[in-house]
Amino acid sequence: MRTDLLVPAILLAYSASAQSSTSSALGRASPSSSVPDIQRLAETISDDQLQKVRDVMEQLCIYSWENGTKAQALLEYAYQDFSPFSRTFGNALTDTSLSQSVPDEIIAIARTTLENRPSTSNQSGAALGGVGIGSLLQDGSSADPASLGIAVLLANASAAVGTQQVKNVGWGQAAESELRYLLERVPRNAEGAISHRSEQAQLWSDFVYMVPPYLAYYGYLQSNQTLLQEAYTQCSLYRSGLQDPSTKLWRHIVQGTGTSDPGLWATGNAWAAAGMLRVLATMIKSPFSDQMASQRADLQAWSDEIITAAKARTAKDGLVRNYIDNSSTFEDTAGSTLLAAAAYRLATLNLTTAHVGFANQIHSTVAARHINSTGYLTGAVDPLNFGKQGTYSPEGQAFVLLMQAAYKEYIAGGGEDKTSAAVRLVQAGWVGGIGVSLVLALGSYFEIMHSANLLFLCLSSAMMARDTVAVPAPGARSAPDLTLPSSTILGDDTLAKSWLTQPSFLYDSWENGTKAQALIDFAYPDYSPLSATFRLPISDNVPDELIAIARTTMQNRPSSIGPGPLLEDQSAGDPASLGIAVLLASLSSTAKLDRIKDVSWSDAATSQINFLSGGTVPRNETTGAISHRVKYSQAWAYVRHLPPLADSVSMVPPFMAYYALVNEKSEYLQSAYDQCASYRQTLQQNTTKLWRHMEINTIENNIANDEGEIVDQTAKPDISLWATGNAWAASGMLRVYATILQSPYNEEMSKECDNLKLWVQEIIAGATVWTASSGLVHNNMLNSSTFEDTAASTLLAATMYRLAALDITPAYVPYANKIYSTIAEKYINEMGYLTGAVDPLKFNVMGTESPEGQAFVLMMHAAYRDYIATREKSAEDSGFYSEASRYQGPPPIDTGVEGT
Repeated sequence: MRTDLLVPAILLAYSASAQSSTSSALGRASPSSSVPDIQRLAETISDDQLQKVRDVMEQLCIYSWENGTKAQALLEYAYQDFSPFSRTFGNALTDTSLSQSVPDEIIAIARTTLENRPSTSNQSGAALGGVGIGSLLQDGSSADPASLGIAVLLANASAAVGTQQVKNVGWGQAAESELRYLLERVPRNAEGAISHRSEQAQLWSDFVYMVPPYLAYYGYLQSNQTLLQEAYTQCSLYRSGLQDPSTKLWRHIVQGTGTSDPGLWATGNAWAAAGMLRVLATMIKSPFSDQMASQRADLQAWSDEIITAAKARTAKDGLVRNYIDNSSTFEDTAGSTLLAAAAYRLATLNLTTAHVGFANQIHSTVAARHINSTGYLTGAVDPLNFGKQGTYSPEGQAFVLLMQAAYKEYIAGGGEDKTSAAVRLVQAGWVGGIGVSLVLALGSYFEIMHSANLLFLCLSSAMMARDTVAVPAPGARSAPDLTLPSSTILGDDTLAKSWLTQPSFLYDSWENGTKAQALIDFAYPDYSPLSATFRLPISDNVPDELIAIARTTMQNRPSSIGPGPLLEDQSAGDPASLGIAVLLASLSSTAKLDRIKDVSWSDAATSQINFLSGGTVPRNETTGAISHRVKYSQAWAYVRHLPPLADSVSMVPPFMAYYALVNEKSEYLQSAYDQCASYRQTLQQNTTKLWRHMEINTIENNIANDEGEIVDQTAKPDISLWATGNAWAASGMLRVYATILQSPYNEEMSKECDNLKLWVQEIIAGATVWTASSGLVHNNMLNSSTFEDTAASTLLAATMYRLAALDITPAYVPYANKIYSTIAEKYINEMGYLTGAVDPLKFNVMGTESPEGQAFVLMMHAAYRDYIATREKSAEDSGFYSEASRYQGPPPIDTGVEGT
């Protein structure tokens, strides 16, 4: 047994800043002079049922957080001497009787953890005697393995096994390695919050149950106040990053890329409340309890505000819904059960019994209806798919034991400090600018109303100011200043030059197709579904410039009869980018009757759509993605690739969607969406959620003709995370989204719209993580040795502005502004050329000119202009981004995602 667990010296640096952390209003309740009436349940879960629940838990737990939660449930339910919630809790490192009684079940969990500890955690480990700095387990999350840390700490304290090693690593060494990994190696966000994920800075509410309790328990065992402070600080940072100011509930996942869930997930809120109470309980039992009174008050208040908000939104049987504020989601037994456990713990810690009735109703409902004859908790969310109800939940089994343990302790001796909320404010020294008499008067009024919680809510804005979180007063919200300085905005002269440079070097189909799209966005927004002025039916006053592009296309169209591309250039996807111009020509009052080479506009457009969707073009056999190339199946992400063809999310799906509008054929809207989905499935990289440039379904790197001669060197697959490819994909998917939204079928395709919004933001969020200091992205986004590419950056900025203009989210506008400013100030020369752009024909080389880059500049400016117009209208109508319209993230989609 090691009693000398080390605390890294680096923690000393944290200590000074931690001590300056702000604190909130509620002080710790002083002991009550009398115990209130105990609110007993008429029926609770029987011992036989609980044993079955425990047995099922043992069988089901596989993942790190599941076993960590299992360990915590065992400590609270069966081995209370080792739980800070218990009155008999002691220090197992210094109490001989405790060190001799560390439970075998807990040691077994610790042993299994070390047996599966990755060998990579032993690298660069001279400072720890060769053990190294690394996670207890390697599973993609930097936080979940920490939930197993308390079991490892107790194994280290055990008189029986404390001196043993597993795989040549001691318990204490492994625990210290985990601690240093969290504090020194795991990414942090800009505010200092330790990431829940190991590969990037991303906040999950689940973190609060995994990491802060481990830091606090470690600090308690070592009598180290700095670690206790760090546990508190992480709770504070996570609350600042995740709390929804309007409801006081927490969002589930924010920041970073990939998995995203900004909804108010019930289990996430339960993790947060229960985790903060574990930290609070440990702090109360520590030698530093009195010194940390303000921190304790914060943790109490922060837990209370979650439970208060959840209680206000329960369903009729007392359970909370999977997304607490969304009545269309199912009632979730898992999140509800852990919230009940937390509510009981507020009572057992002598803080408040205000929520016992809420907990009792959940307890009764779960006991009566949701534990089946074999001990399974039913009606619980699937831990691996946040939006679906699962068939079982390993952590849900543990939550039942946590709830029962908390209830039993409440019955055995729980009670509430009956000191009024107002008096507590005075005792805590929080009187601010309102006198003691006013606080007491308010307190008396609210207690007459039997709702001390209302006092907390009434004063929450003032308290929040002490927590350095600004909450505007109702009716006084103002729009954030996300406009560009007037000196930065591109002038008409510069924009005209940027446009006029295009005809001098437009050769290929996708360049002219992108030119047409830029012209529509920039000069003729009435024809762009992205615009607020777009209307159905589409106007027949089609601009001559668009008709000219369509006419040139038709003049060069191959003479073949039947399904075929608008142009023949080896790509199946690129010519489709010209299809919208041809469709508009078919509507023109002046040109719709014209026939070019004896073919009408509409026939040519239909020939192109049939070419893409009728089986002529190869498809990826697994995903169904239409090939970007004509002669073989190949999926590309970038400009030459359209979703019904294997490579063209910016080329094909937008054409298909527009064709559906013009011809009133909803099946092509679905086809456009399906191709976006297929391309994403084919090209997305799982870890970053960014897209590879292309994927090829051939064994050879080059394509040969029947004689064996290489005919297409470009067939070599580029599987890098090419910036322009990602920009094409995000822009194309957003165009499809906007087109569906403008269609008569938007309601029946609401799920598709939600998914498209999510998929666009996956790419945009990923791009913001990998920006250079200039705000631009590198040509290969994850490779900082590649040049900063102005073309991709500009199109990404256009998409960011469009997300705001479409009232999806303004979150990325600051990133777009940085790109816009950098481009305007440094990368458009006196002739109007965009410099610093990738060569469109050589994906990894900076070119001297970029036809599509010129178009991207116009798209970016048009998107900024429309964003500003939408912003000003929103400010006039209802305040900037009203709560009703604020993007809260898509509803869960039917795909598996990683667990907590």
